[in-house]
Amino acid sequence: MLDYVSPLPPVRLPIGDVQTSAMRRLADDVMTKIPVPAFTNSAVDGFLVHDEDLHGPGPWTLPVVGDIPAGSEPRSVPKGAAVRVMTGAPVGEHVEGLRAVPVENTDSPVFPSAHAVPKTVTITSFTPDRRHLRARGEHLAEGSVALRAGTPIDSAAIATMLSVGAPVFSVYPLPRVVVVTTGDELTRDATRAWTIPNSNGPMVIRMLHDLGVKDVSHRHLSDAVDAFTGEMDQLASTVDLIVTMGGISAGAYDVVRMAGTRRGTVEFGPVAMSPGKPQGVGHWRGTPMICLPGNPVASWVSVPLFVAPAIRRMAGGPSPTSYVEVPHLRMPASEPLLAQTGKTQVVPVRIDWTTGTVSAAKIRRSHMIGSAVGCDGLAIIRPAEELTDDDNLVFVLPVFPVL
Repeated sequence: MLDYVSPLPPVRLPIGDVQTSAMRRLADDVMTKIPVPAFTNSAVDGFLVHDEDLHGPGPWTLPVVGDIPAGSEPRSVPKGAAVRVMTGAPVGEHVEGLRAVPVENTDSPVFPSAHAVPKTVTITSFTPDRRHLRARGEHLAEGSVALRAGTPIDSAAIATMLSVGAPVFSVYPLPRVVVVTTGDELTRDATRAWTIPNSNGPMVIRMLHDLGVKDVSHRHLSDAVDAFTGEMDQLASTVDLIVTMGGISAGAYDVVRMAGTRRGTVEFGPVAMSPGKPQGVGHWRGTPMICLPGNPVASWVSVPLFVAPAIRRMAGGPSPTSYVEVPHLRMPASEPLLAQTGKTQVVPVRIDWTTGTVSAAKIRRSHMIGSAVGCDGLAIIRPAEELTDDDNLVFVLPVFPVL
């Protein structure tokens, strides 16, 4: 499946757009323009003092001759005196022999007011090997690599990007996706006779949104091959990924298989899994195309197995060669999950984080999507002939947002 997709071309965006756009991974290293911290500062609320003023047995009482709030300029600390200091306040770069004593280690555990500075401070104790000073560049030196290419842009990455002063970043966008449903029997009006509500399209769109994909559209196309082909030709030029549902089995009106086979760039075939046996993958006019089965449960299980890894790849993520290489859990089942001979069972399950177990949804047929409500994982049960004594834990693929 992943052979048919590749990372999208990176785009360069200012940090403000990175924060608000659906971007997932860095395309290039982020270099440190400003060291972190940018200046030596206090790690505590307390008092700056010289080591030599803390010799001999304590406690030690010193006059307080100044105050350094966070955001103000540093000031010198004369020997034989103390200066009040707040967390993050600059202390200057010449700090040899200087330390910050936490307010908790003084006779002023609570400062009198927001601005009042005590006349004296009595230091009751201190830890000799802890100076409570953050040295300039101790976390990230100027010119160093702050974040490597491929790093997911999570909340901590955004904070780091802001901290290092780089104004523009190269990132991979998430793909633009169109979800295509087929079948003349499908309708938005559930009351129409002899028709079936088109539930697959909105279902998969919601799953794509859960994966972080924002630019998703839905088109329902005709079962007429020529009309379908013409619509697909137009769609292919407007998106990065096409996901179809239905129309890929052996039916006389399975338009996706017929049109894709005629085009010659889409492969269809059975996969030894249940549900979800019919699958397809290829390109339509150069645009990657993933063809899912039409039964709702089969579509539901196919999205995390096939569509999600493709989206991760297009967004600059890893390229696993097997489902065992994607984020997963191994958990005991509350009831036995039976294996079948010759095929892999893909079972929607509910994860019980309190007991650390999974329970299978009671799905008797692959069209009964209501049975999967509340499921947040897929239990993947290998064929019976491949099981070993070590398979006492179930392989569980989470289906909540993990990109």
